[in-house]
Amino acid sequence: MDRSDTESQNLKKKIYGWGAECELVDSKSDIGRDICLANRSGGSGLDFKTIEGFENLAQALSIALTTALGADIFNNKYGYDGLNALAQESNPILVRERMRIAVVKLLLKDYRVRRIVDVKMEEDSNEEIKRTFIIKVQFETITLEQVTLDLGKAVPNV
Repeated sequence: MDRSDTESQNLKKKIYGWGAECELVDSKSDIGRDICLANRSGGSGLDFKTIEGFENLAQALSIALTTALGADIFNNKYGYDGLNALAQESNPILVRERMRIAVVKLLLKDYRVRRIVDVKMEEDSNEEIKRTFIIKVQFETITLEQVTLDLGKAVPNV
């Protein structure tokens, strides 16, 4: 890796930020996350494991999608508003479209997302009764990179 590549990688790490790494509690479904711990350098105890760069953005968007809008007591504008779509709409097509709009609104709140290209909500083909949507988004970051991200599953009508 030459110097310009290293500088580019360092700039992206700075732009996308860093945070505590949060692993899924259950690898089969996104029902919650837990903060990861790692050994400190030198072996003197434990510290929070960190995540940086694009992986931090991906994790932040996934966590925001699984947090109900207003559930964070320190930032009541944080989270996904899909629950209101489920509670207020009875038509499945309108539920799906309101959930898609809620995803767009969530993405636009993040300063690292420059432009949204596409939001797809596909039905989970593994289920006999179609109750789960797989959400995939394509967007452009502030570094002008095109990104396709699988944000996981959304379950309507629970």
